[in-house]
Amino acid sequence: PLVALDFETTGLNSLQDEIVSIGLVPFTAQRIYCRQAKHWVVNPASQLTEDSIVIHQITHSDIGRAPDLQDVLSALLHELAGKVVVVHYRAIERDFLYQALLQRLGEGIQFPVIDTMALEKTIVSRQRSLKDKFFGFTPRQSLRLPDARQRYNLPAYKLHHAMTDALATAELLQAQLAYHFRQN
Repeated sequence: PLVALDFETTGLNSLQDEIVSIGLVPFTAQRIYCRQAKHWVVNPASQLTEDSIVIHQITHSDIGRAPDLQDVLSALLHELAGKVVVVHYRAIERDFLYQALLQRLGEGIQFPVIDTMALEKTIVSRQRSLKDKFFGFTPRQSLRLPDARQRYNLPAYKLHHAMTDALATAELLQAQLAYHFRQN
């Protein structure tokens, strides 16, 4: 079993920024379990910046009513237990969760992930022509989630909502598996 995970944060530095929302979607290589998906908005210790509000559209009033991350950690860890975590760019989710646990519980967590961005980078580099490889030409294809999804004709979603991005990541991995790997 797999679970796609996505965070929205107050910034990109896990040492000084905080998680603002969490989305997760359980799935397998063949099926996505939308009914079991979860989404939490949490109240970060650090302030929201104008830039982060513009990106994820979570406002001060949204987080003012939200619980602290400590209050949802048990449910989050329960949802991740026994599953392989799938993310699009592992440095965000892995580092932010590690820091959040370290600050709240006194110890972090290391967990294996499937990174759809890293997988797409490998796929794109393998698709270079022999001529490109011979002359050292490296095509500049974007690895951003919407651009990777577009290569598989997946629908465009509005970005930077944790649950929607988790769903988009699950669909992307399914497409990558279907297009580039044998079923076994």
